Amino acid sequence: IQEVLRRLGKRQWIAEKWTNALERRAETVKMASKNSALSSEKYNAIIASAEKSSFLAGELNAFGNSDGWSFVTGEKGKGVYTDPSQKIIAFDPSWSEASDVFATTLAHELGHAMLPGGTGGSLALNPDQAVKNGLTNEGVGLVSEYIVAFQLGLTGGSSGHMHSDSANSALTLQLTQLAQSAGIDVKNVTWGSSAAQALAGPGTALVDAAGKYYGALSPSIAPNLTYTQFYADWWILQHSGMDPRLVDWTKIQGPMIKYTSFVVDGQPVYKIDTQGIPLKSGGWVMMNGDLSLKGAVTTSLFGPNGQIQEQAKFDYTGFQFQDVFFSADGKATQQYNFNLDKSYTKYDLAADGSQTATLYGTTGQITEYAKFNASGFKTLDIFYGADGKATQQYNFNPDKSYTKYDLAADGSQTATLYGTTGQITEYAKFNANGFKTLDIFYGADGKATQQYNFNPDKSYTKYDFNADESQTATLFGVNGQVTEYAKFNTAGVKTQDIFFGVDGKATKQIDFNLDGSYASHVFNSDGSQFAALFGANGLMTEYATFNASGFKTQNIFYSNGQATKLYDFAVDNSFVAHTFIGNQEMIALFGVNHIIYDYYQYSSGKLFERDLFDGLGRHIEADRFNATTGTLTGFSKFSYNNDGTYNSNNYDASGQLTASSKYTGDGHLIQNNTIYIPGGSGFPVANAGWSFQI
Repeated sequence: IQEVLRRLGKRQWIAEKWTNALERRAETVKMASKNSALSSEKYNAIIASAEKSSFLAGELNAFGNSDGWSFVTGEKGKGVYTDPSQKIIAFDPSWSEASDVFATTLAHELGHAMLPGGTGGSLALNPDQAVKNGLTNEGVGLVSEYIVAFQLGLTGGSSGHMHSDSANSALTLQLTQLAQSAGIDVKNVTWGSSAAQALAGPGTALVDAAGKYYGALSPSIAPNLTYTQFYADWWILQHSGMDPRLVDWTKIQGPMIKYTSFVVDGQPVYKIDTQGIPLKSGGWVMMNGDLSLKGAVTTSLFGPNGQIQEQAKFDYTGFQFQDVFFSADGKATQQYNFNLDKSYTKYDLAADGSQTATLYGTTGQITEYAKFNASGFKTLDIFYGADGKATQQYNFNPDKSYTKYDLAADGSQTATLYGTTGQITEYAKFNANGFKTLDIFYGADGKATQQYNFNPDKSYTKYDFNADESQTATLFGVNGQVTEYAKFNTAGVKTQDIFFGVDGKATKQIDFNLDGSYASHVFNSDGSQFAALFGANGLMTEYATFNASGFKTQNIFYSNGQATKLYDFAVDNSFVAHTFIGNQEMIALFGVNHIIYDYYQYSSGKLFERDLFDGLGRHIEADRFNATTGTLTGFSKFSYNNDGTYNSNNYDASGQLTASSKYTGDGHLIQNNTIYIPGGSGFPVANAGWSFQI
């Protein structure tokens, strides 16, 4: 490297800073012998040529000063080429040509690497732009090659010509004529000068002419195409989802890949149509469609035996928005639909015609999964959250009924069933363990008709909803036996509540009224029961007991929480009646014929009167007692006459008659026979009477 610099430095074409820079970057700048990219013969040729060509020396300076560019030894048989993506100029180790011609080859590649327009170009949105970019790149390289060749004396004809020219030196002669027309002395053109820009700048006459010349040549890898065709075909393949490097270009003929251009709504449209394009693998591809803002190209890949293997669609930018794979029988087995935001849909197509569709989000996470039967009818649809867990699922039936599942983050879920017309028919809830906690059924009008609330211990509650909006609630125990039954009216007010024992028999029943009053029944295991009635204020108003046969054995009535009447009934139909007034209690005994035969009156628990009656219920005796001591103070006896009158006799405690009277049947005094009572102040009067009523 130092020898090259020393020799080039004699001509003062390489600045001192270049020497220093190269020394500092000896490990990265492969100017001459790095990795043996240039043999002694090659870099001797470079030295000799640079001494003759100021333009080549300048190019070498620019290359050496550039950031990252280097020479490398390429693959045998690949030729000499420039790769701007890796910033390398690669030399074929088997490359062999005269030293001055080799210098023009190097100048061509240096032109690509260092001159504006040598690589790249405007964004190619269609084949024509791709061709223009390619021919401009090559035109710049050819003009760089031409300038160095001209300065080395390779001016065409017998003087020889640059590497890329034809045998008749046609390009050299054409470019010389164009340079002369522009008044430029190519012999004295230096690197970076205005003359160099006028010759090798993109869009100049020389670059355009060189590009057209190059476009008519044939690439070594595609001998049956021109570079113009090759550039267009390469772009078409790239934008149709095909890697051009997989194509067997040696078998490509010009008409295999055709495109036509036209304008629609002011926008260019390129119609692509190809024959079978052979691949190195032995298969082949076909492409057709429109390359435009709204168009698409379809690329079909076929195997060696002619069966289709894959078919993809691409937009005008080359973005693949669909990819379909086929089985040996030619039927699609899988399809991908891609979106610009990187989300996509995957279809798996079964042999029976059914399929599944899986949707993925922008980060690759699943967002939806659906199944379809052979008729295209969706049978299943599942949606997923950002964490990849299912959040909602639909199961569809052929009759258009379906089930919707809502899946919570805690593992619980709900299931909603819909009928053929879309109306809800059932709704159920499940906990994280899959245990059903709620189940509701609906009628055709969409109103709930039945509801089950299930508990983990297997007990549950069943609700039955009536059309008038009243309802019943039935509670079942852990072994399925009913434990409670309740009724509610349309306003939701409980009207009845029944409780059951483990044997399934009712043990208690409460009947509620709208005013807040209610009746409570308690059923005993022997079949007997008692009933209590409560008023709106919650105080008991009545209490009754019944034996196992349903016969009432006792009945008590209350007022403001205090008993006012009590009846004790015997199975022979006799009964005892109690009346409570303040601190007084009256007791009447009735026979089987419901006729009174005995009567007691108490005050604060002390007997103060007793009355006896005959078989007809007539008052025959009245005994009076001291309410404090309980001793007899006197008594009356009554006898009845055939004419309807009756007699009344009063006696003192010793049994001595004290008065005798006669009364009409309705109690009016007829006659009073007085009997003097020593120490008395008057004559006592007594008549038959009974104040107890039932």
